[in-house]
Amino acid sequence: MTQEEMQGALKLRLGVQDGAQDALIAAYLSDAGAQIIALSGREKVIAELENAQVRLAAVLYAKRGAEGETQRQEGDVSRTFENIPDDIRAEIGAYRVCHT
Repeated sequence: MTQEEMQGALKLRLGVQDGAQDALIAAYLSDAGAQIIALSGREKVIAELENAQVRLAAVLYAKRGAEGETQRQEGDVSRTFENIPDDIRAEIGAYRVCHT
């Protein structure tokens, strides 16, 4: 997937229809890519993990304003945040390489 295709896929997931947030969306894709590289031990995000990168970027985007929080409670409403959801972490783990 090209960078433009990933941005388009992320915009679709987020319901963003214009280009006003393109720089923000690119930044979240970059952050997600960096996390995938760190977890997988690879030098770059491989094609098999591009969908996971888009999904992780959507998670990061949804957490805007709650960076660094693990839990928030306001009145009777309690929210718990995961850094990386288990399904995405498992997908990345399947492509992890070990360095010796």
